[in-house]
Amino acid sequence: MALGLIPDIIICDVNLPDKTGFEICDILKKDLRTSHIPTIILTALNNKESYIKGLESGADLYLTKPFSFAILSQSIKTLIYNREKLRYYFVNNVHNIDASSNFGTIEQEFISKVNKIINDNMDNTKFSVENLSSHLNVSRIQLYRKMKAIMDVNISDYIQNIRLEKAKNMLQDTTLTISEIAYATGFSSPNYFSTSFKNKFNKSPKAFRE
Repeated sequence: MALGLIPDIIICDVNLPDKTGFEICDILKKDLRTSHIPTIILTALNNKESYIKGLESGADLYLTKPFSFAILSQSIKTLIYNREKLRYYFVNNVHNIDASSNFGTIEQEFISKVNKIINDNMDNTKFSVENLSSHLNVSRIQLYRKMKAIMDVNISDYIQNIRLEKAKNMLQDTTLTISEIAYATGFSSPNYFSTSFKNKFNKSPKAFRE
């Protein structure tokens, strides 16, 4: 169900019919498609071993019963707020996230991989969201939901923005013609490139270079 819905948060009891809450949390946190979702484990197991097991499974919070609904409510708000801060980090560091970064999350590795795949296919005018999702071994819908959850962006816009940022750098740092830069950054035509560039930077490529 989590794979289909990609919820904002998951609250899970430990004692469940098929798998324990620890096992479910471990599966969710190791799956690229759901690793970003904050997870709360609720349990009557009030001992150190269970608490450690909950943390090892990747749970963001471990609450023992009986618990206060006020504490649960505030915990949910805090986890969602922290997720928003993480999203802000990704949005503002998108071009600096790579395998050598030290943020230390699966999401960082995911964004780094997405960026690398896009950059490796920079001059491929036929490179699409479907191609990207295939490289990542996720469906198009799952990729869309993951990017929306992490960065609040449409994946098609994300690909184009990376192309345009690359084009901007090439306009500044190279003597290639605008047409050459358009094709080098994966645009199907110089006209489409110029229109897209102006929409993003409020200047045509020619005016920007001047």
